[in-house]
Amino acid sequence: MGNVLLPYGPAAERKRVLSLPMKPFAPKTITDARRLMQQQATVHEQGTALDSEEITRGIIRLSGRMYRHLEHVTGGKPFKTAGTSYL
Repeated sequence: MGNVLLPYGPAAERKRVLSLPMKPFAPKTITDARRLMQQQATVHEQGTALDSEEITRGIIRLSGRMYRHLEHVTGGKPFKTAGTSYL
């Protein structure tokens, strides 16, 4: 769910998070800050985040932003499904 919250947070917080060491949770975890910044820009533009086995092998998550009073992103709703990777 962090992938859908981070792009809408304060720029200073994004910079701080992206400067931290990134630990891989699964083989497809994004650990490159530049690649993660590109992903975050796409999430901000589209309003949804796709996690294709980045946290858990075999699990694909789609999260969407949720608004409070139509102003601030306050959370996300993840949808999970088992998936098979062919890559």
